[in-house]
Formats: sequence, C-alpha cells, structure tokens
Amino acid sequence: MLSAIIVAAGEGERLKQKLGMRKQYFPLKDGKELFLSSLTLFANDPSFSTILLVIPPDDEDKVKSILKREGLEQRVELAFGGKSREESVLNALNYLLVTHANCPEEMRVFIHDADRPFLSKAFLETLKEDSKEEECLVPYLPLTASIYNLQEGRYVPRKDFGLIQTPEVFSLSVLKDAFMNTEDLSLFTDEGSLVAEHGYQVKFIKGEEDNIKISDEKDLDYALWKVSKHE
Repeated sequence: MLSAIIVAAGEGERLKQKLGMRKQYFPLKDGKELFLSSLTLFANDPSFSTILLVIPPDDEDKVKSILKREGLEQRVELAFGGKSREESVLNALNYLLVTHANCPEEMRVFIHDADRPFLSKAFLETLKEDSKEEECLVPYLPLTASIYNLQEGRYVPRKDFGLIQTPEVFSLSVLKDAFMNTEDLSLFTDEGSLVAEHGYQVKFIKGEEDNIKISDEKDLDYALWKVSKHE
C-alpha cells in the first residue's frame, strides 16, 4: 500500500518577486501549473491509494479550481502547509492518520517536492520496487566538484557527500515515530535527516540528473529550456 505527499506549500521568495506568483503556479508546460507535473505522475499511478497535496492555506480555492479543471478533484486530497517544510509534512501526516486511520503501519509514504517537475516514471518505479525491502529510502546525486570546508580551511573528499533529492520514501511507522518524538522540527530540512536522527538506517539510492529542484532563475531557465527541447 502506497501513499504520496506532494509538498507545494512554500513561498518560494527567490522567484516569487520576479514571477509575481508562487513558483508552484508558474505555467511551465502547455500553460499548466508547475506543481501539476509531478502531481499528475503520482495521481495517474493506481498503486498509490492516497495522494495528498500540501498547499498554502490561502490558496485552497485556487488549487481546488485547478484540480477540478484537470479532473483530479476526486483523486487528490488537500492538506495545509505550516511555517516550515517539516511542519507542512507533519500537517500532511496528521491529516493522513486522521482521515485514513486504517492505513497499515508498513505502508510506504512517498514525500516529494512539487518544485521538482521532472521526476520520471521509470525512477518512480525503481523507488517503488526498492521500497518493498527498505523502510527509509532517499535518492541522492554524487558530487562531481571539489569540496572545500570554509570553516575548517581544508578540502574534504567529495565521495563522502551527496546532494539529496526527492521523493524520499518511508514506512508510516517510521514517520510517525520520528515526527511525534521531535520537539524542534526547524532543525531538519528533510525527512531523511529527521528519521536518521532517531536512529533509523537510511538507504541511499542514486537519483536522476534531471530531477532538479526549481529554486532560482537559473533553475527556471533550465526548466523552460528542457520543456522547449521536448516540444
């Protein structure tokens, strides 16, 4: 049994001023909002029993209108974001536990950034398969540049570091334990670091080069170029 949490609750301040809107609503492809790219991938996969989209509370009417336009209003459920990413995921987790109280503890929950619009179906299938044997699964990309520690004044081996991607995948029981036993969620930037802090072994899997996160103008320019190349 699988569930997905798509996080689209951020303000995206680095791009909001330039775009005049939150980046998740930017028309990336065919005039459709950016967040739809990954949301549709999950929504079209029948192995996911529940799809939760986490949004800013003041965008509820806007998002409901978009989902209705796309025929997704029955497939996708909404949860509201908090002050940080981890608060947003916690809100979604609480919604899942209350609204779908019969979910089994071993259910796998996929948590994905909505501003990563190029997640491929093939890689999603890989994660689904690997998560059958792993309770904590996190994709990453190895570093190719040299790494210098400015605080310590020395180079460090790049093989010891990786760039984390999403979707991150966890069993429901692991997520519940980690979130419910953490006092300060602001100390964590993703769920992998949170569950690792609670002693869980995280399995890392090599991610996709194209699965970029759109954070600034350079990322957006690349995304627009990539979309135009495939038209």
